[in-house]
Amino acid sequence: MNNHFLERLQEAVGPRYHIDPEVDVASGGMGMVVRAHDTQLDCPIAIKVLRPEQATAAAVQRFLREAQILANLPHPNIVPIRDYGSRHGVYFYIMQWLDGETLAQRLARGRLSMRETRQLADGLLEALAAAHHHGVIHRDVKPSNVFLVDGRAVLTDFGVATARSRSGEKLTEPGALIGTREYMAPEQIAGDVTPRSDVYSAGIVLYEALTGREWRVVDAPERADWSGVLPTLRGVLQKAVAWAPGDRWADAGEFRKALLAAFDPAPARKIAAAAGLHTLPDKDILDLPLASASLTFQSAALANRSDIVQATVNSLSDAIVYAASHKADLQKVLGKYFQIQEQQDLDDITEDLVHTWAKVPAPKREQFTPIVEALS
Repeated sequence: MNNHFLERLQEAVGPRYHIDPEVDVASGGMGMVVRAHDTQLDCPIAIKVLRPEQATAAAVQRFLREAQILANLPHPNIVPIRDYGSRHGVYFYIMQWLDGETLAQRLARGRLSMRETRQLADGLLEALAAAHHHGVIHRDVKPSNVFLVDGRAVLTDFGVATARSRSGEKLTEPGALIGTREYMAPEQIAGDVTPRSDVYSAGIVLYEALTGREWRVVDAPERADWSGVLPTLRGVLQKAVAWAPGDRWADAGEFRKALLAAFDPAPARKIAAAAGLHTLPDKDILDLPLASASLTFQSAALANRSDIVQATVNSLSDAIVYAASHKADLQKVLGKYFQIQEQQDLDDITEDLVHTWAKVPAPKREQFTPIVEALS
């Protein structure tokens, strides 16, 4: 952003907000975001400003409507807006400063853990569910539009969102190709959007967060690379990114409910039956804050580390198969698990094992298939 325009913006926002000329937070096709300091409240804030060269009558109206949409969507997972204004041809609105990083920045360092992905899914889909409830479709859900603030997902940039006014008039022009193509639902490219379009985009975002891999657009999601993704999660995500809108979750609320259920631990009775156990430790498995990976996977890992399962090979895949085929040893593993659970990061152990399981040769998988199917 050039100094001349910064001076114009500073004059437009007035002396209350002191713009930091060194921090250009974000820049897009229609607008840009800068950091400033609220001198009255003594806190950092963000200012989004419409690019002067883009300030046509239609762009100004859309910019105002973006601010109005945010003002009517108060939600902890949606960036809060504080004010809107314009002066001498400079159009801007004031937002809360988000002290964190975007999901895109986070993913540049690698995929999220199971726990982090669940937290992301919870917040992102809760934000979209609130928007859908108010008749708003975001249309540009992507990693760079999701901030992570102390682990909490915050959805930003409603610049191309579509909504309906009280009279039923659409607030954006129909048929326009608006959004980011890599995350667009097929029907959105054709100019038609519904809440299911946001579901599709969010499904891609969560796939990338969970796997660390970029989504490759396919008309049959089951043909995508789902290695390392638990079967329960895979089914929910595949429905989210289904090619036909009618095959997807109806909206973000329905998607969120199904996905969080897939992340939850399996019932204790199901685990016991799958592992061939007749008794379980007293502590209720359902109370443990674990992802929906098989407890058998976790137990095998702990057994391998505790020498309870005397596997003749060192690979985790062989330890899994060995533990699954020795029920008595596995029962001891479960007891040991409850003794040392506070000392282990079980989510990370589970995650490593799930990715290892994807590489287990087919003959060994067959030995473990009954338990996997029962727990999936």
